[in-house]
Amino acid sequence: MNNASIAPGKFVEISYILREANGDSEELEICPADEPFGFMAGEEQVLPAFEAALIGLKPGDSFDFKLSVEDAYGEEDEEAYVEVPKSPSSWTVNWTKACWKSERWCPCKRKTATKSSVW
Repeated sequence: MNNASIAPGKFVEISYILREANGDSEELEICPADEPFGFMAGEEQVLPAFEAALIGLKPGDSFDFKLSVEDAYGEEDEEAYVEVPKSPSSWTVNWTKACWKSERWCPCKRKTATKSSVW
């Protein structure tokens, strides 16, 4: 019997579907089981509310939860958008810690992780 569960200090891999929290539930990001999202629990690599919703889950458990704007990345800031030219030779981008975590682009604001599996 496997008693492992998500806890601080453990490496976690999850598959998930990220959806809009509004009525249409548009799929915004899919992280399939064959390409799971991995992070070290308790190392501030993911949103605190996201991690808190996963703590205690065991391999194969499903989860379904919503994150409020405040628990995610805050209100949308139109001034934070940057137009990126199509030609990579002219790209100059400075990533900030708020937008880049664990070598994966952070999900958008006001989203919901739904019907997913741990590990």
